[in-house]
Amino acid sequence: MADSAPAFYADLYAHLRKANMEMLAYVPDEALGPILDSAEADNAVRTVVMTTEEEGVAVCCGAALVNKRAVMMMQSSGVGNCVNAFTLIQNCRIPFLALIAMRGEFGETNAWQVPMGKNTAATLELAGFHVLWAKRPEEVATIVDAAADMVWKGNQAVAILLSQQLVGAKQL
Repeated sequence: MADSAPAFYADLYAHLRKANMEMLAYVPDEALGPILDSAEADNAVRTVVMTTEEEGVAVCCGAALVNKRAVMMMQSSGVGNCVNAFTLIQNCRIPFLALIAMRGEFGETNAWQVPMGKNTAATLELAGFHVLWAKRPEEVATIVDAAADMVWKGNQAVAILLSQQLVGAKQL
């Protein structure tokens, strides 16, 4: 973990590992970089880079089918790319955990990010996900623990949305 990264990133990663996360599928994103750095330094976690977000749905579903705990990381703009793929999760009742860095909300200056940012939570809910928001550093660990239990003990689909209040708003 980069020394300049806020402490909540280390807490978030530690709690994913406490829940026995074994794989991290991701589309590169600056806000998720500190988590990826930790995963790449951890020999117990396999990282899988995606070229498109819907590939991550397939990779994580495949991991679940062989009893591996995978997490998918992406930016909120990628949620729209996954709508059709999300039907696999709901129809097959696959446990699924998504970690999503928000764009298009608090402090956003890029107008192209706003429409999907405004619709991310609703899109996920319509796709059958429980949506949990992390807005403050002190709540991250509790949210990750709750989400991991819901996914890997309760066989549910959960998305943790990391607010721009938490990860910081990108400036143009």
